[in-house]
Amino acid sequence: VGEMGLIYWVAALALGAVFTAFAVQLLRDPTPKRAMRLFTWSITYITLLFGAMANDVLLSSQRVQQLALRKLELEQEIRQTLEGLNAQIVSARDSLADAREQEANRKSSYSAVKLKIDLGLASINDLEAAEGAWREAFVDRLRSESELSLARISWQRVMQEGPFAQLAPCLAD
Repeated sequence: VGEMGLIYWVAALALGAVFTAFAVQLLRDPTPKRAMRLFTWSITYITLLFGAMANDVLLSSQRVQQLALRKLELEQEIRQTLEGLNAQIVSARDSLADAREQEANRKSSYSAVKLKIDLGLASINDLEAAEGAWREAFVDRLRSESELSLARISWQRVMQEGPFAQLAPCLAD
């Protein structure tokens, strides 16, 4: 009875009030007619009360089903969001790896040009061009690191905030 909903409680109060009114009438004027009316009402009372219980349980089970469906929808939304964030992180990691490789290649190219200058086989213009390319690669690496950091921050934010923060830890595994 403690888990019954509003339908049951309203019915129990209304039916109980009628039952109490018939019982008080019987106490004030104890006649066989009033006793029979109270007896008849008690059967009706129990029938209607059980009907209210059944309706309450039926309607609350439909609500539970609706909530379960909504939970499944939220879990799907979380999965899609997390998959998207995972894809961003993988893409950012790949970009970072490419940027690091380019930076290393351009740095070694710069070092080779510098060595050629020391040997008198290259000009300062060649060195400046190699240094510019190396700096561009360095900036690309920094940009890729920033993108990866932003993707990780987005991931953390999804895990800590939003409508599905409580469900996200179970889905992250």
